[in-house]
Amino acid sequence: EILRDGAAAQYGSDAIAGVINIVLKQNVGELLANVNTGVNTATDEGKRLSGQSYDGGQVNANLNYGIKIGQEGYLNLTGDYLYRGRTYRPDSNADTPRKYSGDAQASTTSLFANLAIPISKSLTFYGFSGYSYRFSDSYAFHRDTFSNRNVRTIYPYGFDPHIQAKVNDASASVGFRGTSNSGWSWDLNNTYGLNSFHYYVDKTLNASLGSASPTTFDAGGFQLSQNTTTLDFSKNYPKNYYGTNVAFGAEYRYENYQINAGEDKSWQTYDKSLPGGAQGFPGFQPANAVNKGRYNLGVYGDLELNLTRRFMTDIALRFENYSDFGSTLNGKIAARFAVTPRFAFRGSLSTGYRAPSLAQLYFSQTFTNFVGGIPREAYVDGNDGKVATALGIPSLKQETSVNGTLGFTVNDGGFTASLDGYLINVKDRIILTGNFGQTIPEISKQLQALNVISVQFFTNAVNTTTLGYDVVFGYTTNYGNDRLTMTFVSNTNIMPLNSLTVNPASNLAKYSSIYLSSREQRFLVASSPPQRTNITFDYNTEPYNFTLRLNYFGQVELENYAGHLDIYTPKATVDATVGYTFSKNSHASVGVANLFNVYPDAQDGQNSEGGGIYDAVQMGISGRFIFARLGFKF
Repeated sequence: EILRDGAAAQYGSDAIAGVINIVLKQNVGELLANVNTGVNTATDEGKRLSGQSYDGGQVNANLNYGIKIGQEGYLNLTGDYLYRGRTYRPDSNADTPRKYSGDAQASTTSLFANLAIPISKSLTFYGFSGYSYRFSDSYAFHRDTFSNRNVRTIYPYGFDPHIQAKVNDASASVGFRGTSNSGWSWDLNNTYGLNSFHYYVDKTLNASLGSASPTTFDAGGFQLSQNTTTLDFSKNYPKNYYGTNVAFGAEYRYENYQINAGEDKSWQTYDKSLPGGAQGFPGFQPANAVNKGRYNLGVYGDLELNLTRRFMTDIALRFENYSDFGSTLNGKIAARFAVTPRFAFRGSLSTGYRAPSLAQLYFSQTFTNFVGGIPREAYVDGNDGKVATALGIPSLKQETSVNGTLGFTVNDGGFTASLDGYLINVKDRIILTGNFGQTIPEISKQLQALNVISVQFFTNAVNTTTLGYDVVFGYTTNYGNDRLTMTFVSNTNIMPLNSLTVNPASNLAKYSSIYLSSREQRFLVASSPPQRTNITFDYNTEPYNFTLRLNYFGQVELENYAGHLDIYTPKATVDATVGYTFSKNSHASVGVANLFNVYPDAQDGQNSEGGGIYDAVQMGISGRFIFARLGFKF
């Protein structure tokens, strides 16, 4: 379920552009099972590296079963496992810095539960929780045989470090909901969530240790946790005008962010004449370690009023207070006018407020940046760090926004359509600056002491204006017992470069070309694809089902490390699936995504963002994917 309007006045600061509500499974008494598998067709260079014509093999299996509790209660359980093999997409004609460019190898195991137990006719206990564990293994940039980043007694022919991540994600939400004798619906809920990343570096070394270096390191990691308690009330008055709904509530949230240092050998430099730390991913240092928290209190009110049978208006206000960023009041007004029962206009105007995340405030790390194929040590400093203070980087403040939408909907039997345009102005948008180097006199000594070439910071660097629209058309028709469904979905975003307003602090105005460099501006504009369109044809003639999808990706323009413009021209891909239903309890399908094996335009791998000739700016870099699926219901 998607609310397209800006909704910060109802749901809080993260809902500037809308809300997605995920509806959980509630079925009981049946076992659902699915097995999916697939492979990518390898490129010529991928065949050479993998030794086969296919790579990126995937296996996915999941089970879902619901247990009835009492007359109306349920416990629905889901387990899911996914393995994805790596793909190899390097350039066979160039010595690119990432010789094993491609998607990482990864495996994910997930468990989820959804529970509801009626206690009485007017009171229900409910809860849902999930846990997932993911392990990924990706290649870093290549270290040459005779590089000072290699120890030839360990790797006589150079090496490619492996960056490995263990990701744990857990959440639990429990609550009571009910209805009072006076007709008020209420919901008391507490939700806790934790996400942690822990990094390891394998098949690597610390060059400053020489031949005594280990080849595997614990590089540390970070985690974010949140605990949110909410109490909501709502009541519908059907006889007030043509229906009135009143809602209000409160929320208290505490969040905590931590960075944990890696083992000493993962970041230390033992011989100052040689690069230190684990090659590929230097570990987090004790100086990077943080343990920061904050709380937020919010209250809101919402009034939805049907003034006539055709005209509805919605007004909402939300007050929030952050322990570290003060208070804010945001509002929203929305309206819908039904010209006929099948055609209606709708629009909204709202304000938003987003406090900097704890990671934007406190993250810091030393890392290796490859520019033109040459490795250089770089640093991201926390907003209150010593380098940021020396340069005069201003303290982070909140982002504020104004969001307007206007559109219409049509529902005429088998034909549905909607068009929604939007205009979003964001003031003091937080971005990562360009690279300030050792030539900057205010920080030259600090960078030399850190043994890094450049530094970046999170800061409120720019004001942006985004204009866009969503178009959705759907049409369904029957031919006897057969059914054809056609859908057209398109999104266009326009954020012109000349609409960006750079706003550095007065003492940094002389460095404005670094503060938000032309390269960073290009990345900001491309952060939302300028155009994306899908056209889908689904034809069902029992026991067969045929699906054909056409995908269009608009042009993207980025600036590479050499200062040249990389243009990724528009691309189109085709997906096709054929399904067969054996019985009401089993079905199968085979298909192909990206049938014609389309890739983004190849670029200069020496100066690209990812170190290979392909950057995943449109449809990804893995090409054609062939798959098969089998599903059962018992």
